[in-house]
Amino acid sequence: DFSKNLMDGVDKIEVDMSVVREVFLFDSKPWDIKDNYLSPWKIMQRYLESTLQIGVIYEIIGDGIEAETYLRWGKAISCSLQLPLFIVAFSSLLGKLYVTKRLWDLAEKELQCAEQILNDNSTPFCCSKCKLILEVTLHGYLGDLCQSKLNSCEDGISEETAKNCSCKM
Repeated sequence: DFSKNLMDGVDKIEVDMSVVREVFLFDSKPWDIKDNYLSPWKIMQRYLESTLQIGVIYEIIGDGIEAETYLRWGKAISCSLQLPLFIVAFSSLLGKLYVTKRLWDLAEKELQCAEQILNDNSTPFCCSKCKLILEVTLHGYLGDLCQSKLNSCEDGISEETAKNCSCKM
């Protein structure tokens, strides 16, 4: 119920892409402290960062259902506003969560979504360091996915599941 109610409002969010680029590409041009005001985009950025953190906290304490709800909500907002940095972050963490739950198809889908955005040269990122950190983190999660599949194959699981143990990354 909660996640459905959250998802219902996502399609009502509107975006002005020139404002998005100005806010999220802030380190590509000089700025002054007096320009540091609380804009709607800064509020949205903080909201998405907080949503991401709450999802991570729920995952850490073992509440995968709540973690998934917050991460899916944040990804839905990020997708509707076309914010690649946040889409990659939310997709990567959803992929990590799904690996933990052994939902490998969902994990692979989320991690490939993040990888596709990172590999798209036309996708603007705030800085090359941010992109590099996301790439390294994502590759770690992709490795965890492969390792999880291989470990399950070694644990003597069903024949049907064993057929899906290969890593197609």
